[in-house]
Amino acid sequence: MPPVGEAILIDDEWMKVLAVNENRVSVERGRRGTRAMPHPVDALVHHGWHAVREIPVAMTREDWDL
Repeated sequence: MPPVGEAILIDDEWMKVLAVNENRVSVERGRRGTRAMPHPVDALVHHGWHAVREIPVAMTREDWDL
């Protein structure tokens, strides 16, 4: 689980982690300008660092090396 004070994202709602106790997490809902909404039981919880990977794409015939 993310540490206290970190943000998590479920569907389109951001939440701030207030406490972590074993398998329970207390959050402050509706952060970062989002609003609290119901979520299904199997909704994914996103947390951690955002990673971006850049991949160069050949745009000209000379780049294709045919």
